Amino acid sequence: MSDCRILLHGASGRMGRAIAQCADVLDGLQIVAAVSPDVPGVSLGTLAALPEPGPEVVASLDEVEQAFDVPIDF
Repeated sequence: MSDCRILLHGASGRMGRAIAQCADVLDGLQIVAAVSPDVPGVSLGTLAALPEPGPEVVASLDEVEQAFDVPIDF
C-alpha cells in the first residue's frame, strides 16, 4: 500500500510542527505540501527540525500543486 499523502495547513504553528515530526517517524505517512502564510519559502524540515528538508512551505492553498489524500488544518 502507498503512503497517505498529507497536506499540512498551519505548518508553522505548534501543532503543525508536531504533526510533521510524527509523520516523519511513522510509516505510511508523507507530508507532500505545507501551507503557512507566516513563513513561505521555508522548508518544512527546517520548521520542524527534521533530518530531511521536506516540502517548501507555501503561503496559501492556491499555491499547492501536489496531489494529496487528506488535508490537516491547524
